Amino acid sequence: MEGTVRENVDVRNTVALVNLYYDMSQRGSGVTPYIGAGVGFAVRSIDRNHTTTEVMDTGGPVPIPFQSFSGEGKAHQVAPAAAVMAGLAYSVSPGTVIDLSYRFTWIGSVDMSTRISNGTDTYNSRLTIGDSFDHQIRAGLRWNVW
Repeated sequence: MEGTVRENVDVRNTVALVNLYYDMSQRGSGVTPYIGAGVGFAVRSIDRNHTTTEVMDTGGPVPIPFQSFSGEGKAHQVAPAAAVMAGLAYSVSPGTVIDLSYRFTWIGSVDMSTRISNGTDTYNSRLTIGDSFDHQIRAGLRWNVW
């Protein structure tokens, strides 16, 4: 028995974090290094389309289709999330700061189950989306309003 498995998965993450920052300011310097950390959650939206096709090789020129299972599903699951940050803030004027930073973000794993069927038999197919790790270099402009 031979066959193919086609799996199309689309994962979208919406992340909400509560962050704390600590400025390590040095008096008389326009550059302020800082560090930060955050914790929160992510809503992981998963769209999945699965097809398994089995063929029987009879030794002839073309394999004979034996059976095909297919299924699709959607899931929205909540996973833990966290981040750590470090950067430099440079004051260009009393109310304006240029910010350059690095942020590492982690999002926890989630599972989903999809029912797949060949029209007669139905099975559950489990999918695990592992932990996500994101590295970002960020630049920004801040205005201090008070």
